Amino acid sequence: MSAFHVNAIEVSPEIYQSYQRIQNAISNSPERAIPEVIQFYKYAQNQSDTVKLLAGNLYLDNCMRLKDYPCALQRIQEIVQLELTTEQVLNFNLLGAQLSYQQSKYPLTSKFLRNWLPAAKAQLKTLMQEKSKKISSIQTQLANNYIFSAHAYLQQEKTKLAIHDVLDAMNIEQRGENDYRLLLSLYEKSEQKDKARKLLITMTKLFPTNGDYWERLGYNYLENQQAKEALKVLATAYHAEILPDRSWILLAQLYMNQSAPHKALPILERGLKEQKISDQKALYKLLTNANLLGRDHIAALKTFSEMEKHQPLTTAQMIQKAQIAFRLGKWNPARNVLTTLVDNNPDNAQWRFMLAISLYELGNYQESIKQLRLIKAPEYDVIVQQWLKQIDYLAS
Repeated sequence: MSAFHVNAIEVSPEIYQSYQRIQNAISNSPERAIPEVIQFYKYAQNQSDTVKLLAGNLYLDNCMRLKDYPCALQRIQEIVQLELTTEQVLNFNLLGAQLSYQQSKYPLTSKFLRNWLPAAKAQLKTLMQEKSKKISSIQTQLANNYIFSAHAYLQQEKTKLAIHDVLDAMNIEQRGENDYRLLLSLYEKSEQKDKARKLLITMTKLFPTNGDYWERLGYNYLENQQAKEALKVLATAYHAEILPDRSWILLAQLYMNQSAPHKALPILERGLKEQKISDQKALYKLLTNANLLGRDHIAALKTFSEMEKHQPLTTAQMIQKAQIAFRLGKWNPARNVLTTLVDNNPDNAQWRFMLAISLYELGNYQESIKQLRLIKAPEYDVIVQQWLKQIDYLAS
């Protein structure tokens, strides 16, 4: 834990001996050393900064060995007020930042890092002038702690400062995927959609196999009213087999909006077959509409029948099914759905007439006659009489 080497010449022999004795006591038993540590610490408060630093560092060492982190943090706050070397400034402030973050004291974390960062930049500048081999490692440490600072600001809801620090880290060296995700979350949190979109475009190039970024880019385009761009991005991810399942139905809907049901159908049918789309209600509705737009009425009727196994049809869906079944001459499904429609709306002459014709086609003449005679709408009088005569002739 020692942040520096003690030079015996800087203090009196008596103080140096006390320092060594207490240091050994701490090594042997931190708990038993507490009284001596505190006594030496109190004595040092009336001495020079050098002695204060000796005593403070011993106390800090003892706190850390005992895992008394609040105590250790208090000691560091006192130590950083003293006159320190650059190396000591770096070591103590970084430890203070780590301990304060661990204890959820985020403003204090930022304070320590605001002391550490300029000192580290000054050290890096010196190393660059000296063309030191340590430049790369110091750059990485500096960038890492800019990210550390960003996390501390994020905990304080200081999004703009967090963004600034992440960008500083990225300007120092190429960063990993986690840091790009952090910056993206900060842009999204602060509703900087344009910057988030530009970053997502970069991320899809840097990390092309991560479908999450393609998906989020697609949604970003949609929020910006750029449906064609959203469709292009989501389709690229889908064909690369990396688009998350949850967005398959959105992609299909976008194709439908572009009047391309032939492109939506394979996605929906695959989603149904592989059980990739959890929203069954939306899936069947979209699948039916895709079949209708594609003028595949037989497939649409089949989809309606499958849909009914999972959920009741809405009135609008029942009407669609009735019309399709009637048009295709599928009299059994037509009769079933028309019976429900008539039961729900007995005065609807159109549904009752279609039900009567369906019953007639199924050979149920008596029930067909019954339904025809229940039609009270004047506009149906002539056609009802014609059908009654025809059925009477066939039944006789």
